[in-house]
Amino acid sequence: MIKPAVPYAFAKANGIVVTDLADGLAHVVVRNGAHMGALAEVRRTLGMPLQAKRLNADEFDDLLSALYNTADSGAAALADDLAQDLDLSRLLQDIPRVEDLLESQNDAPLIRLINALFTQALRDGASDIHIDPFETRSVVRLRVDGTLRDLIEPARALHAAIVSRV
Repeated sequence: MIKPAVPYAFAKANGIVVTDLADGLAHVVVRNGAHMGALAEVRRTLGMPLQAKRLNADEFDDLLSALYNTADSGAAALADDLAQDLDLSRLLQDIPRVEDLLESQNDAPLIRLINALFTQALRDGASDIHIDPFETRSVVRLRVDGTLRDLIEPARALHAAIVSRV
């Protein structure tokens, strides 16, 4: 299986998953009753023609779970984790500097970061989310299978803002 080419939320909501990208063709599986406009969006995003196969809702849900299961181990899982961390890091960079954050009425970047943290925790099957303050930074960790795994390290000044919105 390849790393999913569309986000989990999109795949679940629209009933479309990409199962393979080969020879300039995207192989997709579509849940019966899926909106065909979503297929056009996948084609536009990937920039290649699609070959579609239909499945009933139960079969599609099983495939969706299998494709987005992050219980893999080894180098592939580490690479996936790093790619997911980069997305969170990019969101973290969108948060304004602390002085601006205190003056701003717009919490959207911080809320997007928190939503991404929850999404990542659900995707990884985390039982806990730890937001720990240190002297110069905070650390957000997920407990997966009894082990804490560092996710991101926001600036210490953002700690209170993150915790208060969780």
